[in-house]
Formats: sequence, structure tokens, C-alpha cells
Amino acid sequence: MEIHFCGFHTRNIDCDRIYRPDGQEWYLFLLVLSRMRFTYADGRRETAEPGACILYTPGEPQDYCAEGKFLNSFVEFSYDVEKIDRLGLPCNRIFYPVRYEIYNEQIKRIHQEYLGKEPYREEMMGHYLDQLLLLLGRLVRTAGDDGETDMETYQRFVSVRHMMLWQCQKSWTTEQLCAAAHFEKSRFYQLYQKFFNCTPREDLISARLQLALYHMTNSSLAVSDAAYLAGFGNISYFNRLFKKRFGCTPGEYRKSAMAKKRGRVTWQKY
Repeated sequence: MEIHFCGFHTRNIDCDRIYRPDGQEWYLFLLVLSRMRFTYADGRRETAEPGACILYTPGEPQDYCAEGKFLNSFVEFSYDVEKIDRLGLPCNRIFYPVRYEIYNEQIKRIHQEYLGKEPYREEMMGHYLDQLLLLLGRLVRTAGDDGETDMETYQRFVSVRHMMLWQCQKSWTTEQLCAAAHFEKSRFYQLYQKFFNCTPREDLISARLQLALYHMTNSSLAVSDAAYLAGFGNISYFNRLFKKRFGCTPGEYRKSAMAKKRGRVTWQKY
């Protein structure tokens, strides 16, 4: 990995044109911050609105022109081709990530390191570039690029999921989750499974069990109280789920954890 040039909120003259018919030797990730017109290698033209992105691959012709004010952020870099391919990023075409400000902030961090002379400068730039590409790759890969779902829908599901898991002790209903995501039940479950590889119920149970484990570290709480605080209203149901997940009862788990703290391990690692 090597960063060749970087610009944050770069301002050129109005209506300026960037024309590189032979492309460059490295990648260019461009975040458009003013309305621009792109011309592709096959002659097609596309107008990009602020917030649009494009990842040019090495050797790909670059031709874009501002329709008025010229403003963008960019990173020109060398990178492992296999890693780029594995991330599944759309290349040499415009795409619109949700909340582009996140990616602009990441470019800002790269730019600060690029201009500075702090220790481990190259390592920090590489770290921030990796984060930028991984964030884009996660969003594109999870949301899908098949026309069935878009990034805005994925981001909405992420918000709903966080809301549920951050307050996992609450009694969430299907109606509440569907209303928050603005989808009817069957489509909601279908997309949730696609995005997170599990059902909402499986997600919620996992979060509650982890919260119960946390409460069980408090020796002043009974196991039943820890279960209740985590959102389990039925202790028998909690015990069954716990043993299925961890291979022992909550009481055995707590006894083992306490013994480990005292240096006397009496139970296998779960």
C-alpha cells in the first residue's frame, strides 16, 4: 500500500476539467462534493451529485468536469489488486454511499497524516485507507448490488438492529421493528436475514444472554435477577437457552467463573 496524493475539500477553478485519457498507474478514490459530469471510456456521460463516489482502477481513463464550482476529496493510492477485488467495490462507475460524510471524514484523517510528519505517518495513512475501503466494502457487500435493495435500506436496518440490541432487555414486538424499518413482516424478515445472517429473535436472544453474563459477574445478584435484568421473564426458559448455548447451567457457569478468579479452574472453557 502506498498513498501518492491526497486532497480534502480540494477546490479547483470553476468548471475545471480533469482529463487523463490513459488513466494513472494507481487507484483513485474520488468523493464528489459539487455537481460534476463524468465521461466514461465507452463515451457514456453521467452527471454526479454531491455525495457520489467513484473508484478508478489503474489504467482506466479519467474524464470529469465540474458544471460550476469544483470541489472534491480524493485519495490516489497503490493497493493489492486481490484485496480490492475481494471487497467487491464497484469500480469505474458512480455510486452513492449512505452518509458520505463518514467517508469524507476518513479522507480528512488520511490528508492530515499526508501533510504531517508525525511518527508512524505511513502506518497511520495505511490504517485509515484500510478503514475507508473496508467501510465501503461492508456497505456495498451487505446492502447488495443486485437492484433489489439499496444502501439506504441497509442503513435503516442497521439503525433498527442497533436500537433493538442496545435495549435488548425491552419486550420488542415484530410490529415495532417492522414499523421502524418501514417494511411489512415477511419482507422485513427476509431482508434482516440477508443483512445479518440471522433472524431478529436469534439476534435478540444472543444479546440478552451476553447481558445476563455481564450481570452474573455481580455476585450480589441472584442468577434469576441477572436473567430478569437481561430481559428474560421466565427463568426456566432462560436456563434452557443458557445450557444450550454454553453447555452448562447458569449456576455452574458462575461457580466456574468464580473459581477461575481465585485460580482454581473447575470447569472447561466454554
